[in-house]
Parts: sequence; structure tokens; C-alpha cells
Amino acid sequence: MLAPITTLEKPKDFDAFWQNKIENSKQISLDIKWISHESISESVDLKRFTCQGFTHNLLHGYVIYPKHGKNLPCVVTHHGYMYHKGHPSEHMHFVEDGYAVVSYDVRGQSGLSKDDFDYGSGNSKLMTKGIHDPHQYYMVHVYMDAFRIMDLANHLEFVDSKKLISHGGSQGGGVALAIAALDPKVFLTCADVPSYSYLKGRLATRNGSIGEVSEYVDSGMITQEEALKTLQYIDLIHHAQNIKSPVIASTGGIDMICPEAYFIPTYQSILTEKILYQYPNAGHEGGGSIHLNIKRTWIKEHIREHQQLDQNTHN
Repeated sequence: MLAPITTLEKPKDFDAFWQNKIENSKQISLDIKWISHESISESVDLKRFTCQGFTHNLLHGYVIYPKHGKNLPCVVTHHGYMYHKGHPSEHMHFVEDGYAVVSYDVRGQSGLSKDDFDYGSGNSKLMTKGIHDPHQYYMVHVYMDAFRIMDLANHLEFVDSKKLISHGGSQGGGVALAIAALDPKVFLTCADVPSYSYLKGRLATRNGSIGEVSEYVDSGMITQEEALKTLQYIDLIHHAQNIKSPVIASTGGIDMICPEAYFIPTYQSILTEKILYQYPNAGHEGGGSIHLNIKRTWIKEHIREHQQLDQNTHN
């Protein structure tokens, strides 16, 4: 049983809040360090890196790209909750399509990116950390880390900075959309079964990672209303109108981790070109390989259109 969808009031300082975070991020050097460079096939190279996150924590990731490639589109992939950057083989389909791929470990989850920031409130569950203050909240840091990873991709010498693609599923789908709202450099956005939409509902019905916040409310350490004041700053409903790129999204009709019904208000608020693929009999797996093929075709078509526009402009 899901909660009814009601109108949410956007925090009055929402845009100023995020602009402040972006300005703060610009004051921190990325400090990219290349850890290793290897050939994983005759045609594909992989470079592992570390860089500074939003609060000086170290982010770990890698870049996979066609060897000797130039002016490559780049897919920046944000992973699902408590997962990690994945094995390079998980991203090889995009490399086969001629793109570079940046994948990284989200802070404090199951990869190499640690998180030693003192959030000042919450318990051992990540989604509660800093919940009493939006400026300290864990997911605000996650969004800003992702913003910085997008900046890293933008500076890769073999990447076309006009073709940065924000991509992910579940937590990663939510982050992909948030970054598309925060960073005008995003060219395309691909969000599968995205999280972080209509968090008022998810808090009430305890869906997915937001259930950790619901349990914290149960403990008496915070009220539901207080928790929602912080969650409003990461809710995609409020970010959606700031997205400038075309969006392809997908949902599962029986997904109770990131319910489809809770994503619809966000999707409806996106003002750019958009398309939503709904898989009525799917859960959190979404459209699987079927949707992957649709997404790959969609990306190729948009890149082709962009190239044709460039050619027409220069003729």
C-alpha cells in the first residue's frame, strides 16, 4: 500500500542551498591521482584514479575507454545503494558503442571510497547520517561527490566535454537526475528505477533505503516532520525543473523499493525532452536487457543528431 501523492512545498532557499554547495565544491581541488593504467584488451584501456570528494574524502574509481580514442562521449555511471563501481565488464557495452565510461565508488558504501566525515547526528545507517541538518546530510554529500566526478570526466583529454552522459539505476538513477539538475554540462540523462523521488511517501511506507530513516523516526530521535525538512533538499521533485538535458527513464510497475507511483510526479515536472519506459510486470530489476538495448539506441540517436547539428552549423 502506497501513500497518496500530495503537493510538496519546495524549500524557499532550495536553489540558494545548492548554489552554495556548488560554490563550495569549486574551492576544493579535484587532486586527481592516476593509480594505474592497463590494457584490458587489444582495443580497450583502463585507468584507475582517486580524487578529492566534497569534504576531502577520497573517491576511488576508474575510466574505461577505447584505446587511442579522441573526443569520446563519456558515460558517468552512479551505482546502486550499497553496491560499488562494478567490474569493468559490467560497463563494456558502452565502450563497445564508442564511449568512455567513468565509474566510481560512492562514499561509505561497499567500495573503496571511505567516509570519515563527522555528520553530527544519525546512527550507523547511512541514510540517517546528518539527518537533523540538511547542510550536514549524507545524501547532500553524495550528490556533491557525483558533481565532482562529472567535473573529472569533463577534464579527461580524450573526452568530448559536450557529450557527458549522467547514468545510473536505483540510487544511481536518482543521483543521475540530481546531477543533471545541478550541472548544466550534462548532455543526456539515463535513469533506471530511480530513487529519491517523493520521499514523503517513501518515508511513510518505508520503501528501500529511506526505510532506514523511518526506523530512526521510530527510535524517537527525530520526528517525521523534522526528517522531511532535510529530505526535501534531495527530493527529485524539487530538482526536476532544473534539468536541462534530454532524459530517458524507466520504472517497474511492481517495484516496491523505488515505487513507480512515487517517481511519476518527478517525471511530470521535467520540462525538457523526456521519455519514460514503464515495465508493468517488473520489480526493481526494471526493464533489464530489453531496456538496456533501448537506452543504447536512444543515446546513439541523440549523439548522431548532435553531430548533424554541429556539421550544419559549420557548413
